[in-house]
Amino acid sequence: MEVKKRFPELEHHKFRVVYDDTEDNRLPISSDDDLRACMAESTVKGGQLIKMYVLLDT
Repeated sequence: MEVKKRFPELEHHKFRVVYDDTEDNRLPISSDDDLRACMAESTVKGGQLIKMYVLLDT
């Protein structure tokens, strides 16, 4: 997974990647389709920046 490559400290932790949609719902990114939806949301907002959150599961 690309996230583990960029953040090796997550190697032994469970985590999830999420983003906030146009209605401020926090949605998961767990597949390519989810990532495409996130990118489409960003385009609708007129943004060129996508803010994603990496959350550790407890």
